[in-house]
Amino acid sequence: MRIDFSNTTGKVAQNQQARGNSPSAREKVGGGNASSDKVDLAVDRLKVQAAQSDARETELRRERVQALQKAVADGNYQVSDEQIASAMMAHQGMAAF
Repeated sequence: MRIDFSNTTGKVAQNQQARGNSPSAREKVGGGNASSDKVDLAVDRLKVQAAQSDARETELRRERVQALQKAVADGNYQVSDEQIASAMMAHQGMAAF
């Protein structure tokens, strides 16, 4: 014996309509009740905002690096003796005065 399952969905819907117990639009789309169909996008929104912030910071850093590279290449980058000493002391773990 062979059973043909093609187009059974349409026949089931027709039978349900004829009996007056067709599923609601929510059940057709979501397949469940209203309380279980909630989605919380707060975490995803925070991830997107963090990624956007990181992208902005990366772009600002890239612009700063390019400006410094240009200043060095042009010979316009000047560093004071105090800046050098402060950086050396910070590298050694000493407090700068």
